[in-house]
Amino acid sequence: MKTLITIFLFSIYLNGVAQIPYPIVNVSNNPAPGKIFVSNFFFDLQIPNTPYLLIFNNDGSLHWSQELDNYACLNWTKQKNGQYSYFDYRNPENGMQTGVHFLMDSNFNTIDSFTIQNGLPTDGHDFIVKDNGNVLLMSYDTLRIDMSVIVPNGDSNALVYGTTIQELDQNKNVVFQWRSWDHFEITDCLHRDLTDSVIDAVHGNSLEIDYDGHILLSSRHLSEVTKIHSQTGALIWRLSGNKNQFRFINDPLPPSDTVEHVSWQHHATRLANGNILIFDNGHWHTPPFSRAVEYTIDEINKTATLIWEYRRSNPHSPAMGSAQRLPNGNTLIGWGNTAGSTLTEVTPTGQIALDMSFPDSNMYSYRAYKFEIDELPLRLNVQVIPQGYVNIPLDVQNMKDTVRVYLRSNVLPYGIVDSARAVIDSSTSIGEFHFPNAPAGTYYIVVNHRNSIETWSKLGGEILVGDTTNFYSFIRVQSQAYGNNMIHIAGAYCIYSGDVNQDQIIDSLDCSLIDDVAAHNLTGYINADLTGDRYVDGSDLIIAEYNAANGIQVFRP
Repeated sequence: MKTLITIFLFSIYLNGVAQIPYPIVNVSNNPAPGKIFVSNFFFDLQIPNTPYLLIFNNDGSLHWSQELDNYACLNWTKQKNGQYSYFDYRNPENGMQTGVHFLMDSNFNTIDSFTIQNGLPTDGHDFIVKDNGNVLLMSYDTLRIDMSVIVPNGDSNALVYGTTIQELDQNKNVVFQWRSWDHFEITDCLHRDLTDSVIDAVHGNSLEIDYDGHILLSSRHLSEVTKIHSQTGALIWRLSGNKNQFRFINDPLPPSDTVEHVSWQHHATRLANGNILIFDNGHWHTPPFSRAVEYTIDEINKTATLIWEYRRSNPHSPAMGSAQRLPNGNTLIGWGNTAGSTLTEVTPTGQIALDMSFPDSNMYSYRAYKFEIDELPLRLNVQVIPQGYVNIPLDVQNMKDTVRVYLRSNVLPYGIVDSARAVIDSSTSIGEFHFPNAPAGTYYIVVNHRNSIETWSKLGGEILVGDTTNFYSFIRVQSQAYGNNMIHIAGAYCIYSGDVNQDQIIDSLDCSLIDDVAAHNLTGYINADLTGDRYVDGSDLIIAEYNAANGIQVFRP
């Protein structure tokens, strides 16, 4: 019950504004162990959306989340080296063609970011960390093409989209680049009007490192999976589409589908058994249907034999989606852009082991994954405001700032168990703290800020639970601080500012330090700047003098 209460409080901590979209579990029948990775967004940019990186348990309860400040995030996944990655999609008005890939460590701390090089926009469809630490990523690069010499009535200055793949080394230098312009014809694409002024001819949407180190590329608008030589860039083979080189066996599609054995597909992966698993959107099948399909690939004799599939006819998924083979043999299918189920886990015999959907049928996840992950470090979101940072007219803090939080035992001698640093957001007053060395338990939460009085949480400590994000607010009630040691300003309780020398008492020594800094006209990130405006002046001194006159000092158990 405590876990559920904590999750509920966290989801509504900003007066109901930030709402985590908990999934509805439609079917649960002995699903594979692991955690579900999804992220939420709407195709309709007019619908307000708060994107989250989400990890759910099989029962739909929250394991971990992180709110983002963009419009959407794509491809939230775990890399083979145990790190995590996602694409920060920041420019929806330009299409899904620009943003940043972020990399996290095993404790979900952001450790790096990646964009494609050579002046190209960074695409978010896929991102892979290789065994050697290099990364693969893609771009939708464009050229102006005179299409009138290629097709009748073609635009003489058409903007045509190709796909570029780059491999970056650990210094982010380009060590390999492949361009579709050098290997595909524009006329290879299917179901695109080649007389348009803008033509998305390739639309690469997944990358995979094959068993021999070469690259598998899925290209939606070619309805093709292509194997690319990882050193020379040469095409090794082409599967499905106008330039298909394979004979498909045991795949009973209508005659009209003989070119597109997979149609506008996403997410082609090589399985441990040597087969290839594809999420086939089936947008141009007759009638349309979506499926996860597994082929045995004979690369010598060029045959693709269907050995397993799971279909969904209504509604089919016109875009996005994924298919992941799980360690126990089940397959997790992310249905992408479709009303109804967000994801379905099926057994090898096609029985549904798990089915989940977002509460809003217009909300989608680009892909869905399941991974077994290590236990998370104890996580705690702390809401706190330094007194001097309060900006009453704007109802925010004057600046973001770093705070260190200590977890101390709630029994004598109240020893430090772990500590963590985080930045307190200026609008929400919340920082996110990770404690990898602290087990779940009862702790005093102690806040240290560079020019504030050390402030302890309420008498007796606070119960912090694992496998979720805990939340503690100092700003709502004065008794949340030990000894009620906070000041009330503009509807919120704040920790006292003015302890410039950090000796845990605000006195004449602090006032002298502020006065001295002000006399020298020093500016910037200075401890004597109590108001967070980057200047030290009389407004800082007034706060310190007031608190010194009232004998403000630390209160501890």
